[in-house]
Amino acid sequence: MSIDAFYHRIKDKKGPVIAIKAAARKIAVCYYNVMTKGVEYVEYGIHNYELKIKEQRTKNLKKQALNLGYNLIPQLE
Repeated sequence: MSIDAFYHRIKDKKGPVIAIKAAARKIAVCYYNVMTKGVEYVEYGIHNYELKIKEQRTKNLKKQALNLGYNLIPQLE
């Protein structure tokens, strides 16, 4: 996960103060896992992170549309 992309996403939603705290917590959790459990931290890059976020948003939008009685159809280009 790209912490930079995570920071910018949260900053756009909730502001810079909350984004700094969220990013610091994410760094602290990664550090803790590396030091105590020996888990390796792997940076997958911004592109992969943005794809994951897009998939989550699409899934949530489809779920919300079904709850409202609508059906989403992908637009062909």
